[in-house]
Amino acid sequence: MPTNTVGLYADARIYDILHDTGTGKQSLAEAKLLLNIARKAGAGRGVRAGGVLRCYEPACGSGRVVVALARLGHDATGSDLDAGMVRYANARLRALGLRTPRGPGGRAVVSAMEAAPKGIAPASIDLGINPINSIRHLGSDSAMLKHLRTMRTLLAPGGVYVVGISMSMVGHEQASEDVWKGSRDGIRVTQVVQFEPPTGTERGPWARRERVMSHLSILHKAPGKGPTRTHEEHRDSTYWLRTYSLTQWLDLVSRAKLRVQSVHSTDGIACEPSTLGYYWFALGANEA
Repeated sequence: MPTNTVGLYADARIYDILHDTGTGKQSLAEAKLLLNIARKAGAGRGVRAGGVLRCYEPACGSGRVVVALARLGHDATGSDLDAGMVRYANARLRALGLRTPRGPGGRAVVSAMEAAPKGIAPASIDLGINPINSIRHLGSDSAMLKHLRTMRTLLAPGGVYVVGISMSMVGHEQASEDVWKGSRDGIRVTQVVQFEPPTGTERGPWARRERVMSHLSILHKAPGKGPTRTHEEHRDSTYWLRTYSLTQWLDLVSRAKLRVQSVHSTDGIACEPSTLGYYWFALGANEA
Protein backbone atom coordinates (compact mmCIF):
# COMPACT_ATOMS: atom_id res chain seq x y z
CA MET A 1 0.00 0.00 0.00
CA PRO A 2 1.28 3.53 -0.76
CA THR A 3 2.27 5.65 2.21
CA ASN A 4 1.64 9.40 2.34
CA THR A 5 3.44 11.96 4.44
CA VAL A 6 0.53 13.62 6.23
CA GLY A 7 0.87 15.30 9.61
CA LEU A 8 -0.95 13.58 12.46
CA TYR A 9 -2.87 16.79 13.18
CA ALA A 10 -3.68 17.58 9.55
CA ASP A 11 -6.89 15.51 9.53
CA ALA A 12 -9.11 16.37 12.48
CA ARG A 13 -11.62 13.60 11.81
CA ILE A 14 -8.99 10.85 11.76
CA TYR A 15 -7.31 12.33 14.85
CA ASP A 16 -10.64 12.37 16.69
CA ILE A 17 -11.49 8.77 15.74
CA LEU A 18 -8.06 7.66 16.95
CA HIS A 19 -8.52 9.22 20.39
CA ASP A 20 -12.14 8.37 21.09
CA THR A 21 -14.91 5.91 20.32
CA GLY A 22 -18.11 6.68 18.46
CA THR A 23 -20.05 6.95 21.72
CA GLY A 24 -17.55 9.28 23.40
CA LYS A 25 -17.32 7.03 26.47
CA GLN A 26 -13.53 7.31 26.62
CA SER A 27 -13.56 11.11 26.66
CA LEU A 28 -16.46 11.24 29.12
CA ALA A 29 -14.50 9.01 31.50
CA GLU A 30 -11.43 11.23 31.12
CA ALA A 31 -13.47 14.39 31.72
CA LYS A 32 -14.96 12.89 34.89
CA LEU A 33 -11.49 11.90 36.10
CA LEU A 34 -10.22 15.46 35.52
CA LEU A 35 -13.20 16.95 37.32
CA ASN A 36 -12.62 14.63 40.27
CA ILE A 37 -8.92 15.56 40.45
CA ALA A 38 -9.74 19.27 40.27
CA ARG A 39 -12.38 19.13 42.97
CA LYS A 40 -10.07 17.23 45.31
CA ALA A 41 -7.38 19.83 44.62
CA GLY A 42 -9.62 22.77 45.49
CA ALA A 43 -11.62 23.76 42.44
CA GLY A 44 -14.78 23.19 44.47
CA ARG A 45 -14.26 26.67 45.89
CA GLY A 46 -14.63 28.07 42.40
CA VAL A 47 -17.83 26.24 41.48
CA ARG A 48 -20.48 28.53 40.08
CA ALA A 49 -24.17 28.44 40.97
CA GLY A 50 -25.73 25.11 40.07
CA GLY A 51 -22.40 23.33 40.05
CA VAL A 52 -21.41 24.52 36.56
CA LEU A 53 -17.67 24.96 36.07
CA ARG A 54 -16.08 27.33 33.58
CA CYS A 55 -13.52 25.13 31.84
CA TYR A 56 -10.73 25.88 29.38
CA GLU A 57 -8.52 23.51 27.40
CA PRO A 58 -5.57 24.99 25.49
CA ALA A 59 -4.34 22.82 22.60
CA CYS A 60 -7.76 21.12 22.53
CA GLY A 61 -7.19 19.39 19.18
CA SER A 62 -10.45 17.98 17.82
CA GLY A 63 -12.25 19.06 20.99
CA ARG A 64 -13.09 15.61 22.35
CA VAL A 65 -12.70 16.62 26.03
CA VAL A 66 -14.40 19.98 25.45
CA VAL A 67 -17.36 18.07 24.01
CA ALA A 68 -17.36 15.69 26.99
CA LEU A 69 -17.31 18.55 29.52
CA ALA A 70 -20.17 20.29 27.69
CA ARG A 71 -22.13 17.02 27.67
CA LEU A 72 -21.66 16.89 31.44
CA GLY A 73 -23.28 20.33 31.74
CA HIS A 74 -20.22 22.54 32.10
CA ASP A 75 -19.22 25.66 30.19
CA ALA A 76 -16.20 24.54 28.17
CA THR A 77 -13.95 26.49 25.81
CA GLY A 78 -11.10 24.98 23.84
CA SER A 79 -8.40 26.65 21.79
CA ASP A 80 -6.00 25.31 19.21
CA LEU A 81 -3.47 26.78 16.82
CA ASP A 82 -4.86 24.64 13.98
CA ALA A 83 -7.95 26.22 12.40
CA GLY A 84 -9.04 22.85 10.97
CA MET A 85 -9.17 21.33 14.44
CA VAL A 86 -11.20 24.28 15.71
CA ARG A 87 -13.70 24.00 12.86
CA TYR A 88 -14.10 20.28 13.51
CA ALA A 89 -14.61 20.80 17.24
CA ASN A 90 -17.28 23.46 16.69
CA ALA A 91 -19.03 21.30 14.09
CA ARG A 92 -19.22 18.41 16.57
CA LEU A 93 -20.56 20.71 19.27
CA ARG A 94 -23.22 22.06 16.91
CA ALA A 95 -24.22 18.56 15.81
CA LEU A 96 -24.76 17.61 19.46
CA GLY A 97 -26.66 20.83 20.26
CA LEU A 98 -23.86 21.97 22.57
CA ARG A 99 -22.38 24.89 20.60
CA THR A 100 -23.19 28.17 22.37
CA PRO A 101 -21.60 31.64 22.08
CA ARG A 102 -21.74 32.01 25.86
CA GLY A 103 -23.21 30.26 28.90
CA PRO A 104 -23.11 26.52 29.61
CA GLY A 105 -22.10 24.67 26.48
CA GLY A 106 -19.01 24.38 24.34
CA ARG A 107 -17.00 26.37 21.84
CA ALA A 108 -13.52 26.36 20.29
CA VAL A 109 -11.37 29.25 19.08
CA VAL A 110 -8.04 29.63 17.31
CA SER A 111 -5.25 30.61 19.69
CA ALA A 112 -1.68 29.70 20.60
CA MET A 113 -1.07 28.21 24.04
CA GLU A 114 1.05 31.17 25.11
CA ALA A 115 -1.80 33.66 24.68
CA ALA A 116 -5.13 34.15 26.41
CA PRO A 117 -7.84 33.45 23.81
CA LYS A 118 -10.54 35.97 23.02
CA GLY A 119 -13.65 35.57 25.12
CA ILE A 120 -11.91 34.37 28.29
CA ALA A 121 -11.52 37.03 30.96
CA PRO A 122 -8.81 37.06 33.62
CA ALA A 123 -9.67 35.21 36.84
CA SER A 124 -12.63 33.41 35.23
CA ILE A 125 -11.55 29.76 34.79
CA ASP A 126 -12.49 27.18 37.42
CA LEU A 127 -10.82 24.28 35.62
CA GLY A 128 -8.03 24.35 33.08
CA ILE A 129 -6.99 21.06 31.49
CA ASN A 130 -4.08 19.95 29.31
CA PRO A 131 -3.97 16.14 28.84
CA ILE A 132 -1.74 13.62 27.02
CA ASN A 133 1.46 15.71 26.91
CA SER A 134 -0.06 18.41 24.70
CA ILE A 135 1.80 21.00 26.78
CA ARG A 136 5.10 19.53 25.58
CA HIS A 137 4.46 20.87 22.08
CA LEU A 138 5.70 24.20 23.43
CA GLY A 139 9.22 24.35 22.05
CA SER A 140 11.18 26.14 24.77
CA ASP A 141 11.26 26.89 28.49
CA SER A 142 10.40 30.51 27.75
CA ALA A 143 7.30 29.47 25.80
CA MET A 144 6.30 27.13 28.62
CA LEU A 145 6.80 29.88 31.21
CA LYS A 146 4.70 32.31 29.17
CA HIS A 147 1.94 29.72 28.87
CA LEU A 148 1.92 28.91 32.60
CA ARG A 149 1.82 32.62 33.49
CA THR A 150 -1.10 33.09 31.10
CA MET A 151 -2.97 30.22 32.74
CA ARG A 152 -2.32 31.72 36.17
CA THR A 153 -3.99 34.99 35.11
CA LEU A 154 -7.01 33.06 33.80
CA LEU A 155 -7.62 30.97 36.93
CA ALA A 156 -10.49 32.08 39.15
CA PRO A 157 -10.01 32.06 42.95
CA GLY A 158 -9.79 28.39 43.85
CA GLY A 159 -9.35 27.43 40.21
CA VAL A 160 -7.12 24.52 39.20
CA TYR A 161 -5.07 23.77 36.09
CA VAL A 162 -4.72 19.99 35.61
CA VAL A 163 -1.77 19.10 33.37
CA GLY A 164 -0.95 15.61 32.11
CA ILE A 165 2.80 15.47 31.48
CA SER A 166 5.54 12.84 31.35
CA MET A 167 8.70 13.34 33.37
CA SER A 168 11.98 12.61 31.60
CA MET A 169 15.61 11.82 32.40
CA VAL A 170 17.76 12.78 29.44
CA GLY A 171 20.29 10.09 28.66
CA HIS A 172 18.57 7.46 30.82
CA GLU A 173 15.58 6.48 28.67
CA GLN A 174 15.17 3.86 25.97
CA ALA A 175 13.26 4.14 22.71
CA SER A 176 9.70 2.81 23.05
CA GLU A 177 6.62 2.04 20.99
CA ASP A 178 2.88 2.34 21.59
CA VAL A 179 -0.24 1.39 19.64
CA TRP A 180 -3.53 3.33 19.57
CA LYS A 181 -6.74 2.17 17.91
CA GLY A 182 -10.12 3.72 17.21
CA SER A 183 -13.12 3.20 14.93
CA ARG A 184 -16.24 5.10 13.92
CA ASP A 185 -18.60 5.36 10.94
CA GLY A 186 -16.93 2.57 8.99
CA ILE A 187 -13.42 3.93 9.50
CA ARG A 188 -10.87 1.99 11.55
CA VAL A 189 -7.65 3.77 12.54
CA THR A 190 -4.53 2.16 13.98
CA GLN A 191 -1.52 4.21 15.03
CA VAL A 192 1.89 2.76 15.74
CA VAL A 193 3.89 5.50 17.42
CA GLN A 194 7.59 5.30 18.25
CA PHE A 195 9.35 7.54 20.75
CA GLU A 196 13.05 8.35 20.53
CA PRO A 197 14.10 10.31 23.64
CA PRO A 198 17.18 12.55 23.56
CA THR A 199 20.38 10.70 24.39
CA GLY A 200 22.16 13.50 26.21
CA THR A 201 24.73 13.90 23.43
CA GLU A 202 22.68 16.44 21.44
CA ARG A 203 23.45 20.14 21.70
CA GLY A 204 21.51 23.35 21.20
CA PRO A 205 17.73 23.24 20.59
CA TRP A 206 17.82 19.45 20.07
CA ALA A 207 19.22 18.69 23.52
CA ARG A 208 15.76 18.17 25.06
CA ARG A 209 13.64 17.11 22.09
CA GLU A 210 11.98 13.72 21.90
CA ARG A 211 11.38 12.50 18.36
CA VAL A 212 7.93 11.01 17.80
CA MET A 213 7.28 8.97 14.65
CA SER A 214 3.68 8.12 13.80
CA HIS A 215 2.44 5.53 11.32
CA LEU A 216 -1.32 5.55 10.68
CA SER A 217 -3.19 2.69 9.01
CA ILE A 218 -6.67 3.83 7.97
CA LEU A 219 -9.21 1.27 6.77
CA HIS A 220 -12.35 2.64 5.07
CA LYS A 221 -15.31 0.29 4.72
CA ALA A 222 -17.81 0.98 1.95
CA PRO A 223 -21.40 1.53 3.19
CA GLY A 224 -24.39 -0.52 2.11
CA LYS A 225 -25.26 -4.18 1.77
CA GLY A 226 -23.55 -6.83 -0.27
CA PRO A 227 -19.86 -7.73 -0.35
CA THR A 228 -17.84 -5.44 1.86
CA ARG A 229 -15.37 -3.29 -0.05
CA THR A 230 -12.52 -1.63 1.76
CA HIS A 231 -9.86 0.92 1.01
CA GLU A 232 -6.70 1.11 3.07
CA GLU A 233 -4.27 4.01 3.27
CA HIS A 234 -1.13 4.71 5.27
CA ARG A 235 0.18 8.00 6.60
CA ASP A 236 3.56 8.71 8.17
CA SER A 237 4.59 11.79 10.11
CA THR A 238 7.24 12.94 12.56
CA TYR A 239 7.10 15.59 15.25
CA TRP A 240 9.00 16.56 18.38
CA LEU A 241 8.08 17.07 22.03
CA ARG A 242 10.19 19.01 24.54
CA THR A 243 11.31 16.97 27.54
CA TYR A 244 11.23 18.03 31.21
CA SER A 245 12.86 16.51 34.22
CA LEU A 246 10.85 16.72 37.41
CA THR A 247 13.17 19.47 38.67
CA GLN A 248 12.88 21.49 35.44
CA TRP A 249 9.10 21.19 35.44
CA LEU A 250 8.67 22.18 39.08
CA ASP A 251 11.04 25.12 38.63
CA LEU A 252 8.94 26.52 35.78
CA VAL A 253 5.75 26.00 37.78
CA SER A 254 7.26 27.96 40.67
CA ARG A 255 8.58 30.74 38.42
CA ALA A 256 5.07 31.14 36.97
CA LYS A 257 3.82 31.70 40.55
CA LEU A 258 1.78 28.52 40.47
CA ARG A 259 1.86 25.83 43.14
CA VAL A 260 1.41 22.07 42.93
CA GLN A 261 -1.72 21.33 44.93
CA SER A 262 -1.67 17.59 44.26
CA VAL A 263 -0.20 14.98 41.93
CA HIS A 264 -2.11 11.97 40.60
CA SER A 265 -1.36 8.78 38.71
CA THR A 266 -2.99 8.04 35.35
CA ASP A 267 -6.06 6.62 37.13
CA GLY A 268 -6.46 9.67 39.37
CA ILE A 269 -4.97 8.29 42.60
CA ALA A 270 -2.98 10.84 44.60
CA CYS A 271 0.73 10.02 44.61
CA GLU A 272 4.26 11.41 44.81
CA PRO A 273 5.83 12.06 41.39
CA SER A 274 8.93 10.14 40.41
CA THR A 275 11.74 11.12 38.06
CA LEU A 276 10.07 9.12 35.27
CA GLY A 277 6.46 8.52 34.32
CA TYR A 278 3.23 10.27 33.32
CA TYR A 279 1.35 12.22 35.99
CA TRP A 280 -1.55 14.59 36.43
CA PHE A 281 -0.35 17.78 38.15
CA ALA A 282 -3.10 19.92 39.72
CA LEU A 283 -1.78 23.47 39.76
CA GLY A 284 -3.26 26.45 41.58
CA ALA A 285 -2.33 30.12 41.70
CA ASN A 286 0.22 30.94 44.38
CA GLU A 287 -1.35 33.78 46.33
CA ALA A 288 1.84 34.56 48.28
